[in-house]
Amino acid sequence: MSNILEIRNVTKIYPDMPRPALENVSLSLEKGQVLSIIGPSGSGKSTLMRCCTQLEKCTSGEIEICGIPLGKSKEDDRKALLKTSLVFQNFNLFPHFTVKRNITEAQVKVLKRSKEEASRIADELLKRIGLYDKKDTYPCYLSGGQAQRVSIARSLAVSPEIMFFDEPTSALDPELTGEVLKIIKDLALAKMTMVIITHEMRFAHDVSDKVVFLENGHVLVEGKSDEVLGEALTNERVRKFISSLG
Repeated sequence: MSNILEIRNVTKIYPDMPRPALENVSLSLEKGQVLSIIGPSGSGKSTLMRCCTQLEKCTSGEIEICGIPLGKSKEDDRKALLKTSLVFQNFNLFPHFTVKRNITEAQVKVLKRSKEEASRIADELLKRIGLYDKKDTYPCYLSGGQAQRVSIARSLAVSPEIMFFDEPTSALDPELTGEVLKIIKDLALAKMTMVIITHEMRFAHDVSDKVVFLENGHVLVEGKSDEVLGEALTNERVRKFISSLG
């Protein structure tokens, strides 16, 4: 099975930082797999995801999405970008658009779908996440959990090959976290390829094919979820990190 994501020796240097945010990071992911990235704050998790989604450019190294190299040409970057979607921590919904328009806008403007097709897809996704009754509501009237579910639906609407989640539950109250994690678990069961930054360790263990522990811009541990987070866990640094989360 071919890799849908290839990260080779990626380094990211910010001039005002005393050390690289990322240094010689290499990872790969097959189609249909779920990768969870864990680690302390400042370890480089979000920087790596931003490099994969073209919000940042690598200082050195290579990233390929579906075999398309990033940073080689604008045309290749555009093609690769159309194969990805990113779910942010803080939803990033357009406040002046209804829930439904938040889901249809990119379909029409970026993918050039007809308004009728975009509307049909939005309705299907809203039913799937249990928010069809909110289609004409504005984001300010949604709970955090509802807003994040709409954000996930918006990402799914563009038919990505790979979805990136940057701590999708970190801005939510604990009682709202479960409804978002259930949507992501359902996507994993449907074999959606996903990269997830999370501090939800039980969730990461249950949903992931692979788990990576980043620290100080380096991959400290990489392996199957049970090896990194389960009963087979042997790395003392990872054990200490998990204990710190309570």
